[in-house]
Amino acid sequence: MKKIYYFIISGILLAISFPPFPLFFTSFFAFIFLLLGVESYKEGEIKRIFWKLYLTFFIFNLSTLWWISSFQEQTDPFLMASGFAVDLFHPFILMIPMYFYLKIRSYFSRNISILLFPVIYTAFEYFHSVGELSYPWISIGNSQINNTYFVQIADLFGVWGITFIIAMVNSLILLSYYKYQETKQYDFVKITSILFLVIAPNIYGIIRVNNFEHEELKRNNESIKIVVLQPNINPWEKWSSGPIAQIDYLLRLQDSLSKHDDFDLAILPETSILRISDEFNKELNLSFLQNWVNKSNTSLLSGFIHTYEYKEGESRQLSARYDKYNDLWEESFNSAIMINPKDSLYKVYHKGKLTPFAERIPNLEYFNFLTEFISWGVGISAWGLGQEKFNLEYNKDGKNTKIASIICIESIYPDFCREFTERGAEVLAIITNDAWYDGTPGPLQHYNIARMRAIENRRYIARSANSGISGFISPIGESLKEATIMSKEAISFDVPKLNEKSVYVSIGDVFAKILFVLSIFLYLFVVIQKLKKGK
Repeated sequence: MKKIYYFIISGILLAISFPPFPLFFTSFFAFIFLLLGVESYKEGEIKRIFWKLYLTFFIFNLSTLWWISSFQEQTDPFLMASGFAVDLFHPFILMIPMYFYLKIRSYFSRNISILLFPVIYTAFEYFHSVGELSYPWISIGNSQINNTYFVQIADLFGVWGITFIIAMVNSLILLSYYKYQETKQYDFVKITSILFLVIAPNIYGIIRVNNFEHEELKRNNESIKIVVLQPNINPWEKWSSGPIAQIDYLLRLQDSLSKHDDFDLAILPETSILRISDEFNKELNLSFLQNWVNKSNTSLLSGFIHTYEYKEGESRQLSARYDKYNDLWEESFNSAIMINPKDSLYKVYHKGKLTPFAERIPNLEYFNFLTEFISWGVGISAWGLGQEKFNLEYNKDGKNTKIASIICIESIYPDFCREFTERGAEVLAIITNDAWYDGTPGPLQHYNIARMRAIENRRYIARSANSGISGFISPIGESLKEATIMSKEAISFDVPKLNEKSVYVSIGDVFAKILFVLSIFLYLFVVIQKLKKGK
């Protein structure tokens, strides 16, 4: 087999393990071909591998994330350009673990290096989830969400544990292959290890799925009836509409909700309430919404644009804007607000993970001069970054429920979502607007990532998305009820409130952090040894 074919096959197998393809099992073989390709080159030829590695990750990245450019009739040029930038430059980031692997391979034997590959790759995925430039959307573990029983181990180690096992199975299969080629004998230790890594998680998963049987959870836990709205509003037209159109839109949503049977909480998508006035968005005078909430005796959790006015002398973010007419500094936040009956003391949660470039320039303090050059046409490329993480409280008839208000891309960060549960969240709510990507695999991938968060946290998720996918997800990652994508719809469900903390919620990313530290140690060890030899 020609060497380049190894790299092409690896990229294809990684790509088709993700939605919309139903072939999650291909990830258990994808890295075999990548490592075979690397090992087909001698040490002196290592520089010739660079563009072939790029080809692997370009195929993987393009096949799974091409939709970021949107490709809709009204797509903003900046959104289109950002998608192409991801297509071209994100593969370089995905190549980082291979740099570490090649460095370690230059010192350790082939077999030891292949065994260390899962450590390096999992460490990289964790690293790729940290910081403002992070983007762990296509973490390999996410490919397994439809591998129902196997994926339940996420409540122990998070999605990183799944990535590690997949990579280790790849490594052990490859080592077994080398053993047989060299000795014509089967390596029963490695074969047994492979079987254990595949079977043991499934046995664990069967047990855990039985522990979270939905009807049993309903009987043993208090439930709240939640309605999630899917208004299916054209996002380009929504952002260009004025205050009157915004108020009309909210009144129509209220009318839609009033047609439903008695319920406790209504959830509206991300940025459902845009800019109406200073009185509304800055001073939180939400009287017409509060009146409806009081009259219907239901609570409302909604996406909201909150404008914060900085006090004189108060420290402010670089993304703050100066209002020269009123001589003040203010900042707009992509937010979530909870409105409870007969309670005008509103808590507003500011989104703490912003989409790189589309919502905020990563590490803005170093690149503030770029703000004016890459401002998105719909005006949402310079949000303030939320600094405080807390749950919103649903309150009805003296009964409180802590609800995590996870906004859009925040749902792709395991540890970020985990902290809401650690702080007492009994239900997770995800509000998003994926309408920019209608007709592409993006909304489905995003929904499936939410299913992984349900498993890690062992919580029910109520998800409201502007055009879909809106629905309810069980603590085992099962989609219990979904609205039809790209339709105007409202669906309801009785959601049990849960309090048990999974192992992952309790310990967080300890497993991944250990692998990260080990990878750095291995790299430094090799560098030091080579320096010693050079003396």
